[in-house]
Amino acid sequence: MLATLKTLMCVLLMAAFAVPVQATNLTATARLSAQNSSSVRDTAVDSAARPWQQQAELIASDGKPADHFAGAVAIRGDTILVGAWGKNSNRGAVYVFVQRGARWTQQAKIAAGDGAAGDHFGSAIALVGDTALVGAPGTAGYTGAVYVFVRSGGRWIQQAKLTAHDATGKDWFGRAVALGGDTALVGAWYQNSGAGAAYVFERHGTRWAEEARLSATNGQTEDYFGTSVAISGGIALVGAGFQHGETGAVYVFMREGTRWIQRAQVTASDGVSGDIFGSFVALNGDTALIGAAGKASYTGAAYIFVRTATRWAQTAKLMAGDAAPKDWFGRSAALSGDTALVGAWYQGKGAGAAYVFERQGSHWMQRVKLTAQDGSPEDCFGGAVALSGGTALVGAGFRNAATGAAYVFIQNGE
Repeated sequence: MLATLKTLMCVLLMAAFAVPVQATNLTATARLSAQNSSSVRDTAVDSAARPWQQQAELIASDGKPADHFAGAVAIRGDTILVGAWGKNSNRGAVYVFVQRGARWTQQAKIAAGDGAAGDHFGSAIALVGDTALVGAPGTAGYTGAVYVFVRSGGRWIQQAKLTAHDATGKDWFGRAVALGGDTALVGAWYQNSGAGAAYVFERHGTRWAEEARLSATNGQTEDYFGTSVAISGGIALVGAGFQHGETGAVYVFMREGTRWIQRAQVTASDGVSGDIFGSFVALNGDTALIGAAGKASYTGAAYIFVRTATRWAQTAKLMAGDAAPKDWFGRSAALSGDTALVGAWYQGKGAGAAYVFERQGSHWMQRVKLTAQDGSPEDCFGGAVALSGGTALVGAGFRNAATGAAYVFIQNGE
């Protein structure tokens, strides 16, 4: 009964929220299992790839059950952000870790200046340079808000609080966030009775202003447009995972001056009802990685699309070498250069896993399966993932009665 209850909570909470402290630093090698399948759809497994090592396990010294530390994660270079949206009666917090040599130590703990219980601050986070974007979708009766913090020395200072010009109760603004330079993209998946919306904000000096409100030209109630968002240069991706009977779709917008124009609607070549295509999106230049966590009874899949001019073509379908129903592969995803990281947060009875793929020419190879060295059932390892070069970050927000932990992996030779 307890396991069943934990399973239900893991599914419901992670579906709803993408969220003085000491880090515990480990150098032990993680369990790494390269799969033996020769191929999976467009994906092959490379058993000769350089292995990945677990470098550190990050936890909060003030961690408590139900904090959901690592419910959301971000990494850029030598800086890690870890969201704990359940902290202090769901007020939420974000922890900052920086790398010194092979060790990760805490630099700061971030909270909203006007935070209140139920805000779920830290449900979604993004990081570029010294700027952090933090979603708090529970603010003001789930109207939602997003906070911008900038680093000065070792301190993180709140620079702005972003809200939508047409905000209403239960919009869930801030459920998904993305950051590209001075441009922020924020999803509000329940705006307008679940049709959803996404908002673009631009920074001018130290001030932020709403630049555009994005919606699908064919949007309908309960499409949940804004479930996931990504931005790179002048391109924005917005997922609508429940569009057309939960088949799902992803919409591509391109900036033209100060306007954002919908240029494409992307769908999977084999899409069917229940796939939830667009459950997560990642974007790097002209390459998009799109999760479909509901595919094949929640076995899950992820799709690669590549842009040529204004046309997006599906070039690969990624699946785990040991795929099984209810793995939720594609629940989270990250993309850095020619490397993709895909989370399967309920693989192995909820212990979870994350899979590393690399592009070789026009093909994608599964390099390794990452698991936590101390993982256990119901940890939901892989509920959140992030990637920066040869460093992977994987969240296990339900570990230790949802106290949570984040795991850092590095590729040998990095």
